[in-house]
Amino acid sequence: MLEAAYAQHAPACRLYAHQLIGAAGAEDACQEAFIRLMRHLVREGRPPRAPRAWLVAATRSAALDLARGERRRRRREAKVMRDEPFVPSPGAGLDEQGLSEALSTLPQRQREVIVLRLWGEMGFAEIGALLSVSTSTAHADYASGLSTLRERLATGPLSSGDRRLGMGIMR
Repeated sequence: MLEAAYAQHAPACRLYAHQLIGAAGAEDACQEAFIRLMRHLVREGRPPRAPRAWLVAATRSAALDLARGERRRRRREAKVMRDEPFVPSPGAGLDEQGLSEALSTLPQRQREVIVLRLWGEMGFAEIGALLSVSTSTAHADYASGLSTLRERLATGPLSSGDRRLGMGIMR
């Protein structure tokens, strides 16, 4: 049932989604509509009365959900860009070794995202593609990593020698 419905209705769903949100999200919206159809079949035990109309409505809903998520992501990224991350202040006592030490305390992916974003000057979409994670996951790792660095730099030693790194790294 699902394969036949996909073969028959997916092109129309993709085209509709493309008109709503553009090419980048059209396939995702279409696939989400068919996932919703599968859930409907499991829950109800039968296909919808008007499968084409149902799928188009599900595609519309999925496309609008994706568009809302994209707008939220852009707002979060814009907020992060307004902040001044990793701007060393004079006299902060932060050197290359200290920064490397602070970064080494983070989980691998957070470290990668921060380095790629700040020194690689890559966008979150590029980072997500490189690391095989979603754009929002890359953004979340970035924000979480910066937050963790702020806390660690503010509260204490990062090495055995009770050396405190200055807060000038992030404002």
